[in-house]
Amino acid sequence: MSAEVPMNARPVTRYSGQPKHAILHVAGGFILQVVAKRHVDSPMRGTVRVVSAKTTLNFCCDKVLACPAIFLNRQTIRSMFHFIISAMRSGSTWLTRALNRHPDIFATEQRLFGRFAEIWPNPNGSHSPRITLDEYVQATAMHYLFDELGWKRREYVERIQQQLLVFFSRFAREHSGKSVVVDKVTPYLGTGERVIDSIRQFVPGAKLIYLVRDGRDVATSGTFDWLARADRQSDRYRCFIERESDVSLNRFFNDEELHTWARYWSETYHAVQKWSGPLLEVRYEAMLEDQAAVLQQIFQFLGVNADQELARQAAEAVSFERITGRPRGQSEPGAKARKGIAGDWKNYFTLCDGHRFDRDTEGLLYTLGYETSETWLEQLSEKL
Repeated sequence: MSAEVPMNARPVTRYSGQPKHAILHVAGGFILQVVAKRHVDSPMRGTVRVVSAKTTLNFCCDKVLACPAIFLNRQTIRSMFHFIISAMRSGSTWLTRALNRHPDIFATEQRLFGRFAEIWPNPNGSHSPRITLDEYVQATAMHYLFDELGWKRREYVERIQQQLLVFFSRFAREHSGKSVVVDKVTPYLGTGERVIDSIRQFVPGAKLIYLVRDGRDVATSGTFDWLARADRQSDRYRCFIERESDVSLNRFFNDEELHTWARYWSETYHAVQKWSGPLLEVRYEAMLEDQAAVLQQIFQFLGVNADQELARQAAEAVSFERITGRPRGQSEPGAKARKGIAGDWKNYFTLCDGHRFDRDTEGLLYTLGYETSETWLEQLSEKL
């Protein structure tokens, strides 16, 4: 059976018909609970009642802004908070897990910067918000009476964002028992430059680890991730996820999603070029080849113990085989760690896909050294 690829890109439900502020209140609930929890032993304990999202919001903002004693100073955060930045589907989760094997590093994902809020589908069919702290803090300004404190909106936003950032850093260090916190950042579309600007503004002493993967593999992995969340009755799902033998398609991508992944990849690159602080570029392909050597390089960059045996043990603990129970290269189409190899894009790019990606990324494959000329396009077929 043959079918055309439908023109539906990422299966995203934008706000599910809800006003944006409603999403921000729901997604921000965790932030409110965490901040409020810091004050359970205060004189107000037992008297605070959450009567509405707005009341809770203003109460927590009051506590964040009025109790600077619970936060670390700015100099401490400069030296204890660093970042991994990469396009989505570049191996950042794998690297984050590996860094956590070091006794002095706690690596996580907090979605601190870049104004973004959307409802996205999950593989199990449910939906959940994707929201950054940056966007949530902006939303609090709709309700907070900052003018009563003699502040302008921008001053309020910067104050609360800075102090929440320090709070999250302290929270991570206290509960992990580790001295260095690394935040994984995979910028949403259109937010990359703001992410870099925000890191420069709020954490000026941060070190940046730029994780790069061949953009064609990023697009392939990302599209598989989206397909796993798509309509399970669609021909694409049945062909590429379920791998049903009676369904065949001439193309894996569609134009819109290929363009979207080209943007994810190239926007992250261009954002990083604006970073002027300490920078270490790491390649996904190098991690596949010798992750222990890459980890040792990162440990040195972060100023922690870079013992070779420590790096080897960390790499072994998060190997593809150990994490998935499968040998590298054995595909599980709907899995988070799908295949764990480089160059799988060759199985899914058609000639038109190659030309579109090359055009949309404006020569970035050559800039980053993944190709030296356009001859790679000649090896692609018209259809799968």
